[in-house]
Amino acid sequence: MKIKIRVQFKDGVFNPEGDTIKRTLNKLGYKEIRAVSIEKTFVLDVDDAHYDEKRIGTIANDILSNPVIESWEIVK
Repeated sequence: MKIKIRVQFKDGVFNPEGDTIKRTLNKLGYKEIRAVSIEKTFVLDVDDAHYDEKRIGTIANDILSNPVIESWEIVK
């Protein structure tokens, strides 16, 4: 079973990579771009017999994200 976990910055957290891309696009003439946000998607291949959503949540919270500045969700 493939499980996708999407990780993104929490609202209000500055995203330097997204901001740099936005400024570059604006300088190149793409003035309509107001913001760029970056997300990470992790795909875990989990043995169906051992799938436990709580354990996947622990992995997402403790290993794949920084809970101080990032939020995560399991995408089904």
